[in-house]
Amino acid sequence: MSVENVLKSNDNSIGVEDDQKNDITNKANQFEEGFPNDVIGEDENTRRTLVNRLHLASQLEHCLLNAYIYTACSIKSIPEEFDELIDGHRNRRMSIQFERAREWKQSVLMVAHEEMIHLHYVQCMLRALGERPYFQLPQKNEKHHWWIPNWKPKIGEILVNDGKGTIVPIESCTLESIKHFVLYESSDPLQVMDPFGQEATKLFERLFNFEIRLRIESMLADIDDTMRNDLAEKLFKIYTELPPLVETVQKIQAVSYAAELQIDKDEFHFQSIGDFYNNGIEPLYDIAFEKKWVKYNNIDLLGEQLNPNIGAEGFLPVGPIYRSKNFEKEVHSPNSKDPYDNRKNISRIIKEIVEEGEGFNEFKQKAEYMLDIVEKPDGARNYLLALSADINKKSTETSEFLPTCQNVRQSHLYRFAMIMTAFKQEKKLANQVNTTFEVHRQPIDVNENIELKHICEQLPLYFNACYLVMIMWLSRMYEVKGWQFDKSRRQAIEMIATWPIMSIGVRPFLELASFFPIDKIKLFSICLDDLPSLPDNARQLFKIYSESERSEEINEKLDEFALNTLKDIAKWAEEKHKIIENLAITGHEKKMILARLTGLTVLKEFEPQFTFREHGGYSNKPPDLSYQWQHTDSSKYEENPARTDENDDPIKVFENILLLRLRFSGWGHAQLATDPDPPNDESGCTGTHMIHAADGERVLNRALVWQKHLNDPTEFAREPTNNLPKIGVNCVNISLMASGEHTKVGYIPLSVMQSTGAVQTSGTQMELSIQGLNEVLRYTPNDIIEQPETQIRIDLLDKDGKKPFLLGENHLIWKDGEPIDPFILSISSVPNETSSQDMKLEFQREIFNENKSMTNMMPLERLLTARGPVGFDNVSNIPAWAKLHFFNDETKMLTQNEYPKNYLQKRAHHLFKVMHEKLDTHIEQLTAEQVTDIISFAERMKLVSFPRNTTVGWLSALLHYGHTISGKLDNGQNSRILKTICDKTGLSCSIFDDENRNATNSRWLIKYTLGMMDTDALSSFVFGELYVPLNIAKPNKQIKFSKEWLYNIDLYQAIASFGCSFTKPFWRSDYIIQDKQTRTLAIKINKKDEIILIERCVQDFGTSGYEYTQEGFKGIKNCHQYIKLEHDIHNKTKFTWMIIFEAENAESVVYMTNFFGEQSAMVNEALQNNFTPDILDS
Repeated sequence: MSVENVLKSNDNSIGVEDDQKNDITNKANQFEEGFPNDVIGEDENTRRTLVNRLHLASQLEHCLLNAYIYTACSIKSIPEEFDELIDGHRNRRMSIQFERAREWKQSVLMVAHEEMIHLHYVQCMLRALGERPYFQLPQKNEKHHWWIPNWKPKIGEILVNDGKGTIVPIESCTLESIKHFVLYESSDPLQVMDPFGQEATKLFERLFNFEIRLRIESMLADIDDTMRNDLAEKLFKIYTELPPLVETVQKIQAVSYAAELQIDKDEFHFQSIGDFYNNGIEPLYDIAFEKKWVKYNNIDLLGEQLNPNIGAEGFLPVGPIYRSKNFEKEVHSPNSKDPYDNRKNISRIIKEIVEEGEGFNEFKQKAEYMLDIVEKPDGARNYLLALSADINKKSTETSEFLPTCQNVRQSHLYRFAMIMTAFKQEKKLANQVNTTFEVHRQPIDVNENIELKHICEQLPLYFNACYLVMIMWLSRMYEVKGWQFDKSRRQAIEMIATWPIMSIGVRPFLELASFFPIDKIKLFSICLDDLPSLPDNARQLFKIYSESERSEEINEKLDEFALNTLKDIAKWAEEKHKIIENLAITGHEKKMILARLTGLTVLKEFEPQFTFREHGGYSNKPPDLSYQWQHTDSSKYEENPARTDENDDPIKVFENILLLRLRFSGWGHAQLATDPDPPNDESGCTGTHMIHAADGERVLNRALVWQKHLNDPTEFAREPTNNLPKIGVNCVNISLMASGEHTKVGYIPLSVMQSTGAVQTSGTQMELSIQGLNEVLRYTPNDIIEQPETQIRIDLLDKDGKKPFLLGENHLIWKDGEPIDPFILSISSVPNETSSQDMKLEFQREIFNENKSMTNMMPLERLLTARGPVGFDNVSNIPAWAKLHFFNDETKMLTQNEYPKNYLQKRAHHLFKVMHEKLDTHIEQLTAEQVTDIISFAERMKLVSFPRNTTVGWLSALLHYGHTISGKLDNGQNSRILKTICDKTGLSCSIFDDENRNATNSRWLIKYTLGMMDTDALSSFVFGELYVPLNIAKPNKQIKFSKEWLYNIDLYQAIASFGCSFTKPFWRSDYIIQDKQTRTLAIKINKKDEIILIERCVQDFGTSGYEYTQEGFKGIKNCHQYIKLEHDIHNKTKFTWMIIFEAENAESVVYMTNFFGEQSAMVNEALQNNFTPDILDS
């Protein structure tokens, strides 16, 4: 086709008149630069038409993105918001409406996500031509709505609005706004059919019924067929027929349901986006390849954006939602390599944009094809099985019907049509009992409060300031001019300007806006009048950004004003937070408003992060040396066990001291919203963790909870209690350890592990290692308090009302696997697990921070604390001792090939059992409480029976931490642990307390692991070891240590022959046997000194062992040692080595204890090399 024909046919297809085209060009391209010298005449016109259409495509994607995300953020998001009907009655459908609303929000946000990716593709297509990035929005009409005059939609055969164009308003989520979205995404054939007419409505209803049945099948995926069918029908009836009230009242005449469903067709002015891309852009891009205008393949740009250390931390490189392997293979794979270097790949990109929903071709035919398959008996069940197999199998191909069906289901049009149909159903059910249904949040009343009015006035301005920063930074990512000189700044932008600013700034801001009666038409407006006047950083940013000139100096100014603007917003949020705190706003609204204001205060973090990233730093990755030299005081808060002195020599953590080692394990709650939800999200939406209506008023508050606190209503308590992890991180055993001069502490490498789901990790994984300690004795909690339910509890405490949480802020501060803050570790003893009345603090300590939270530290300060995780691992490496606090059959399940699927299947069966019992009632008579329980259990079943990748992946992942604890110490009073040691050994000791935290032996040391995340129970498994140095008091009585080994009774004679002869000390070969009564041993007690120990046998018990004395240690007297072999009361063979001595000073005690520990280790090794112990010491 000739250039003239392409231009003619395409202009006719999208209705572009010459004067309109010129108007768009003038309004849309304020940064227009001159054309290349080789583009002249007719070619110049063709090229400019292509650029104009790409600008129009950018405007389109951009305004739809904004419209979608605002609507999503207006949706109610916690169960309480659905609890009460307009007449004050309890809403029986509260749990159903809450789950549907969350699903709608999730769908709209996912569409917005893909619109952002499409916008990215358009910018890349512009960049490939050598054009500047383009992020302008369409012009506005007289009502201040975005207006695209070139696009002319139809509904049926009627040309809407006389063909004057399309309007895209900013609207809350109503049935009308969802209808707008349906029309935006409709193809020409569907518009001709009328997407709101009887034929389309019937098609959508059939599709919606399938979606409900598919949802229910996903809940019951692991349930036996004999029970599943009956239960599925009951659930279908609850979801689709149960009205909000039990009683039916007479309908009021003033509200007509039919009238509510009418659509004002004059409000819609839109034509198929698919035709625009296929016929308006792709043919002209073919010409661009012919004319060799495509000069940049964007390899450099995409390389950065796919780099896990740069752009992959952001939003854009995250691909669209999964459809099928065939779709991934055909469309997505080519986009990661050379996607803009030939026509074929540009065609694939355009196909992806269109197939993901914008003008989806043959929607009706493909939808009916799908219905023919899924409306058969067990159709939904079979579809679920095919989809599950496609997602999980290793094959690169998909079953025959699934690609077409999944392309339909995941298209934007389908998603909006399903929301529209569900919306109609909710309105119809509400109308049956004379009530109403709305899913968008109603603004609070501000009429009586001047401060609230000021917030309404200021909020759009400050949102626009945040939005301006994001748009400016996005545009920098696609610049061709100055690409190299802007590299370090651009890479910093790629890490923070997309997902972090969207999830921490834009989404919380728009959710905040939904609580106030703001002027919506001012949102997304980038002009001086719609930006804050004072401080004027946003306005200064706008002035520079509006100019076309770019240079290194100008870019630095842009970044400076951008960062200052974000600080201004954070300060504004802090000020408004204080105001709202003191206002008498009732109900849940106040907490939700405060949560979003708290989230916005994090925007001040962008300033230090930008410079940190610019110098190569991020999370636990250090910046370049120039940055470190400028911040030489950043190690002030370090808790690094591998620290060095000024000569780079290791500083010993422990040396010549006795320590307590507390091994602990158990389950803790992880009540946090997960990526990509904002950190302060209360209920979960796009992430993995979700609350449900049966959780009551509990919300995701980011807390890590290691112990149940009976009086804390914020802690989750899900059912069935007996089948969920039992919350409590408790001591497994307590050991007395001896450190000599050769104790080493440092990080050692694990195997290399790659990402699992949202876990992003690469490179060598590490764990903290402590070598050179000798175990002297070991007690269980029951040895400390001789009662069967004794617990030694390990807890993380609140500080200043803030609970411990994982500090990451959606990859702004830290990437996956974040440090815990605050960190106050408490050890307490309690005789009875069901009561805390007799709980006694043993000791506790906080990390060193001078009362400064980690949030308020600078990035390098955080990194140098060494409190971040050091390595990812697999649950197969959980040590045997930690599994003592597993619940039910976890140990067995972990060893099976089916893990973690077997774990989730078992959970599904437990949830099903409870739900099935609650469903043993006539559906019509179900109360609101019963429906809440049934739906909550059903939705939880769905999340474990048809799980997300993260739900599965996190069950297999571990995250290792290891650092010192050197802050404020609280010794408690009359420690039960230390008293037990004294009573059983005669050793009097206390917790070592040295004000100099940099001195050897002054710090505690902790290594701990979080993992095996149970997203249904909102819990994770915790295990670790705590090392606490002890101060030894001057001895005033005998000290006794003993070590025991148990064996099968049949090994008695063999062990007696092996180990009960004084002249044959089996555990070491360097003894010198003087005679039958005397032996000597030369040992070093420090690096220089060597002593000779003289041991004399004083009593020989034959095959039962012997007693001997020992001389040689300075300050030690009356030292008697014993080797004993006997039958214990459990009919086992017990081998015992015991030592009793008196000491003149604490130093002598340490030397003697170290000796006993070293000898015990040698004895243990020799015995295990020759005999299999009945009880393994692990």
